[in-house]
This record gives sequence, C-alpha cells and structure tokens, in this order.
Amino acid sequence: MLFTLHRYILRDLLRNFAFSGLALILVVTMGGGVANLLRTQGLSALEAATLFLVFIPVSATFVVPIAGMYSAAITLGRMSADNEITACRAAGINILRLYLPVVGLGLVVGLFTFYSWNFLIPKFFNMAEQMTQSDSARVATARLQKTKSIQYGNVALHADVVEALKSDPKRSGLMHLRMRRVALFRLDRSKVVTYGTADVADIHFDRESNPPEIRADLFDVRTFDADRAQYAEASHQPLGPYVLRTGVRERVSFQALPRLLEYLRDPTRMLEIADRLGKVRWASMRVLSLDRVDRALLEPPNVCTLRGADGSTLEVRCDGTRRGAKYGEIGVKSPVVIVRGAPDHPEPVRYAAQTGTINVADGVAAPDMTFVELELNVVEQGPAAAAADDPRVVRRSAVRLTRYHIPDESIREAAAIPDSDILDASAPVRLATAMEKDRAMLVHDFRVESARLHTVLHYRGALALSALGTIVLAALLGTIFRGGQVLTAFGVSCLPGFFVVMAILSGRNLGEDPNHHLIGVVLMWSVILLLFAGTAHVAARLLPR
Repeated sequence: MLFTLHRYILRDLLRNFAFSGLALILVVTMGGGVANLLRTQGLSALEAATLFLVFIPVSATFVVPIAGMYSAAITLGRMSADNEITACRAAGINILRLYLPVVGLGLVVGLFTFYSWNFLIPKFFNMAEQMTQSDSARVATARLQKTKSIQYGNVALHADVVEALKSDPKRSGLMHLRMRRVALFRLDRSKVVTYGTADVADIHFDRESNPPEIRADLFDVRTFDADRAQYAEASHQPLGPYVLRTGVRERVSFQALPRLLEYLRDPTRMLEIADRLGKVRWASMRVLSLDRVDRALLEPPNVCTLRGADGSTLEVRCDGTRRGAKYGEIGVKSPVVIVRGAPDHPEPVRYAAQTGTINVADGVAAPDMTFVELELNVVEQGPAAAAADDPRVVRRSAVRLTRYHIPDESIREAAAIPDSDILDASAPVRLATAMEKDRAMLVHDFRVESARLHTVLHYRGALALSALGTIVLAALLGTIFRGGQVLTAFGVSCLPGFFVVMAILSGRNLGEDPNHHLIGVVLMWSVILLLFAGTAHVAARLLPR
C-alpha cells in the first residue's frame, strides 16, 4: 500500500515539477535574464542562435530548485486540502513516510545543482569563450577599421588611415592591416608616460594560435618619454604578441571544480596572479641587472661588458654613476663605450660622451626579449684606435645603442625569488620604486582572490544542500497550510527559499572580502544548519497535530 502511495505522489510531483520547470526555463531564457550575461556583437546569426541554445541548460540551474519547491508545495498541499493526508493518518500510516518521494526529488535537485555549478556552468562559459574567441580577430579587425584606434597591453595606437593588406590564401587564419600616420601612447595605468609617432604600423591578427594573438610592427618611430624627458628614434619597433581579449572574462567564480581544487593546492597558479607574478619577477630582474651593471662600473676594474644580440661585445667605462629614484636607471658621467665585433663595423668603434643613461628597455616580460640599452649625449664616435683629431671621428648630439643582453646572473637571481616572498609584503624583494605600488596591489589582489576561491567552494556546497532542505520544507509547509492553490503554493515554497538564498549570497559577498572571510563562511553554513533544524522542527512538532 505504501509503495502505491509513493508512486501516486511521485507521479503527481514529477508532473508538476516538469511543467513548472519548463515554464520557468522558457521565461528566464526568452526573457534574457541569463542571455544578457554575454554580449554577442560581432557574431553571426547562426552563432548567436547557437549561443542562445547553450543558455537553456544554464537557465535550468537557476530555476530547477524553484520548480522543485513549487511542485513539492502544491502536490502535498493539494493532498492536504483534499483530506488525503488525513485519510492516510486515519489508516495508521506514518505520514512522514509519505515524504520519501519529496526527499528523493530534493536529493536529485541538490545533486543537479552541485553538478551544474561545478561543471555545467563552467563548461558553458568555456564554450561561449571559444565561440567568441574564434571570431575575436574578425571582431577586432572590424572595430579597428571603424574607429582607427586600438589598445593592447599598455600601448594605444591611433591612425589617420587604416587599410587591409593582402593575406596568404593558404593561411586564412592570419589577417593583416596597415595603419598610416600613427600616433602612439604608452600608458602607466591611466597616465600617459610616452608619446610618439610612426609612419606605418602593420597589425597582425593570428587566429591560428590558441588563444588568438595580435602583434604589431612599427616603422620609423619617434618617441618621447615624459617621465625621463628622453627622446628616441627607431627604424623598427615590434609590439606584442598580446592575447586577443574576448567578451568573457576568466574568473574564479566560473571555474570547474577540478580547476578550483588545483588552485586550492597552489593559489599562485590562478591565471591573473601567475601573470602578474611574472611581471613583478621581470621588474625585479630588470633592477637586479642594473645593479650588476652599476657595481661593475664602480668596482675594479671599473668596466662593464655586455653581449649584443648581433654577436657584438660592448665595454663601458665612466667617471661616476647616479641611480634614478623611480625606475633605477643608471646615469653615467663621461662614459666611454667600445663596441667590438658588430656586423656593420668590423673594427672596434669607440663612443666618448659627456653624459649617458643605461637602462633596461621596456618590452615583453621574458629574459630572452629583455635588453640593456645605452643613450649617449654629445658623442664623439670613431675607430677605437683613432686620435681625437682623426677625420674619421664624428660628433653627434645623441647615440642610442640597443639590444645588449642582460647579465645571466640576474636572470637566475630573479628566477630564484620564491612566489611566497613576492606575495609577502614584509619580505624584501629588489624592485624600482615605481613597481612597489604594483607589488602592493598584487599582494592585496592575491588575498582577495584566495578568499574568493575558498568562498566559491563553500557557496556551491551550501547552495546544493539548500535545495534539498528548501524542497522538503516547502512540502511540509504546503501540507500544513493546505497549499493546493497556485498562489498559496508559490508563497509557501518561495518565501523560505528566498531568505535562505539571500543569506547565502550575503555570506558569499562577505566571504570574498579577506577581512570578513570567516564571517561570510560561518553565515552560509549557519543558515544551512538553521534550515535543516527548522525543517526537522516542522516535521517533528507541527505535522503530528
């Protein structure tokens, strides 16, 4: 007899669950409540439709618990209103056993909620990112042709003319644009630190790489560094490569459970943290390289030797040095530079200047792409063995010597800095003054991301358990209040769930703040304990009456 009752309740429960769930999914999806999470500008109609269909299972994540609460309340409420519960009690049946189908539905919805938050939603965001990423080059190209400006990394370019270049038909994934009469700006956060112009800039979009990348080649470049008050010229200056940004930002909140557990074991592997750790380590390597150059100039034999990327050797001597307070560059007095083995100068070349600056060039944060450069002012240039009155000696207002490798010892020393030291504000890490603020921001953001990582795991577990508790509680309250009517069932089921979800969301928001992380976690699990305690109280005290 009990089996028959369970089958009868389950059939009614699943029918109400299916119809209410389908209606809610269509309302949420068609109404755009979830679809607005992404922007589909630049996607074709077919891609936009495919992206829309992907949202349907994600919409189910949000509405299935509501459908479960509603169906439990209206099913058991109708039975109570029709005195079917009273009849079962009169027949000597323990009415609490009638709620086994409801508990089963609650377990299924709870498991689905846990699976969806930990696997389905992250998979959806990955799919959406791949769809938008596949055409990110086309979207960026169209935007560049329309606005005639582009910004990637810390460099912004603007041109008077943008024209498409012919691409290789065998490599359809490569797209090329040419910008003419280019103005360029290098940014330090929101502040412009370098101004410049270039006659031509070739922009290359590579959709074949994973992820898609953009790089640029600037020709006949003239720049002025506002902070250092330095002017420079270059016939060619490469930029990038930079990863093409998409409309979907990778965040801890939308990572799958295996990835979260990986980050939990080693938080420094979080992509944004790992990238910024690399930049701080590169900044430290830059200052350590300048320190070694400075020591070589000041300590006997008072000469610094550097290897050039073209196979040449550079020797520097000077009468004294002075370090820049903000960036750590080396100002040298009366420098004498000898370059040996340069491909365009088989004989050694001597440069004697009044003043000069030794710096590590800004570029890609990688040792093999980082070079020492020298800027000499009021220079006499000629063969190393030539006398001062030799006609081969020419005088120049400025000379710039570039692409000399940084010392290998500095690379090894920077690579040996533990991540824990960089992320510990009290640990000494050799940095220029300008980078100390960036390191402090990294330390703060690491604490925030670590707190968010732990909070997300607690939040997903609390939501899954709340689905079970709220569905059972909705069934019990529906029985007590005889919620056979739609509005009664809706109010009885949704009000407790609303307060539970709001408390969990409040706990998550508090938990993502490192200063209130423990309070947030305690709040989330306290409301879960309160939910199950209240459900047990209703079942044990109110129903028998």
